[in-house]
Amino acid sequence: MDTTQWNLAAGTTAIIMPIIGVFVVAALIAAFAYGRRLRARQPAPPTPDEQPHLPEGGPVGEE
Repeated sequence: MDTTQWNLAAGTTAIIMPIIGVFVVAALIAAFAYGRRLRARQPAPPTPDEQPHLPEGGPVGEE
């Protein structure tokens, strides 16, 4: 029985899996950086002074 192919397959897997892992980690880091850039371009949330206030007569439409 020839086990050369099994040894070759195990060696190839040992080389390819860490490379795939590095690519996955790089993709996750790139996605995180892209999300931070998108979030930084959005306007800041309104301050309490910029929030809408109720009219003097109370909520509109209630009597």
